[in-house]
Amino acid sequence: MAKAKRSGAFIAIEGLDGAGKSSNLRNLENWLSHTDTKHFVADEYKDLVFSNTLRTMLNEQNPRVDPVTETFMFYSARIEHTQRILAPYLDSGYHVLTDRYSDSTRAYQSVKLGLERVEAIHAQAAHSLREPDLVLFYDIPVEVYKQRVILRGKGLDAIESRGIEFFTQVRANYLQLAERNPRFVVIDASQPLDAVLAESLRQVDSFLGKFNENHVQP
Repeated sequence: MAKAKRSGAFIAIEGLDGAGKSSNLRNLENWLSHTDTKHFVADEYKDLVFSNTLRTMLNEQNPRVDPVTETFMFYSARIEHTQRILAPYLDSGYHVLTDRYSDSTRAYQSVKLGLERVEAIHAQAAHSLREPDLVLFYDIPVEVYKQRVILRGKGLDAIESRGIEFFTQVRANYLQLAERNPRFVVIDASQPLDAVLAESLRQVDSFLGKFNENHVQP
């Protein structure tokens, strides 16, 4: 009998803008590139036109829609990206890293709708998504977010322009999700970048070691 294919690990990078997600994702990709590991770095904006179109509309708030509609649109973009891009790579044994996934939708949309209401919408979409095996949440105080993002005063999309109170609640929602879900690892991203990278590498290396042990083919 042929052996079943081994699914790869799914790692999501989460956090407020300005927390260093993109820099750490690039460094993690570079690290993986120097190991004998099949991996793929997903980008919802670049990988699929459908998801890019929806996400661009939502980030620009053009047209402006009801918060429930907005939440379903975020999930629609992620479902298509998951089914067409992420799932095939994972099912082929690639470890997949992504900058943001469904926990972003939960943290951001819950500011308007409440976490429990968004969780109900998430439950409807969950069968078409993939649950991340590991979530690295790069946590920064909102004052650091303000210094790194809001005070630069240019290039902000409609979501980034919602103000400090909005992002205070987003961060609180992320931390609440982290308390509920053992797949979350909270990293203090207010540290120097080299310290954040060292912690990121330690966490991913430890996680992949355990993941590989638990997924050895019989």
